[in-house]
Amino acid sequence: MMNVSTQEHHRRMKRFVNVCREKKFPITPQKNAIFQFLAGTTTHPTADDIFSVIQKQFPTLSLATVYKNLQKLVQLGLVQEIRTHDKKLRYDARIESHHHMVLPNGQVIDVDINEAHIPLPQGVDRDDLSEISILFYHK
Repeated sequence: MMNVSTQEHHRRMKRFVNVCREKKFPITPQKNAIFQFLAGTTTHPTADDIFSVIQKQFPTLSLATVYKNLQKLVQLGLVQEIRTHDKKLRYDARIESHHHMVLPNGQVIDVDINEAHIPLPQGVDRDDLSEISILFYHK
């Protein structure tokens, strides 16, 4: 598993706590563990991957609970969803502007691109966009 730096992990966890408090989203031990795992990895895990790790700590945790909490984290803007070739969803706690490449085996890797060089459709101004997201699918 590829890990983020301790400083970055701490920053992501602080943002998680602040957003949850602001949006009145209760932080249960299970939610905290789900986000803690996501905040510490760069592997873009699936819900099943997260479940298999978190269930060791919380044996009564259900896969449905993991899915429900991931959807809420996406809605809160704390996590991104990435759809792979086989339509599986993978999750990323790195929400700063970056892009992804999906490899044939389903692995997802981060791609950093200078967005100033990305051509936009005619008549679209960068100031009118809330975000730019590029997803590369490798053959």
